[in-house]
Amino acid sequence: RVLFRSLPIHAGAENQLGWEDGMEMLVQEFPESLAIPTNDTGDIPIAIVANDPCGDLNVIYEMVKAMLGMNYI
Repeated sequence: RVLFRSLPIHAGAENQLGWEDGMEMLVQEFPESLAIPTNDTGDIPIAIVANDPCGDLNVIYEMVKAMLGMNYI
């Protein structure tokens, strides 16, 4: 299993990137990245957003939809 620390989706999640501001594009371009955890915390992108007190509920909702569509959940 390969773990990555700095995929663009991880950076977007950590920096509160909005869905329409670029997160949607990141998910569309590399949907598999939704299931790739970071090296430091082991969190997948949705967990990074959900654990942030300022996490965008729309981003969480759209990530869940994308993950359901790919049978990751």
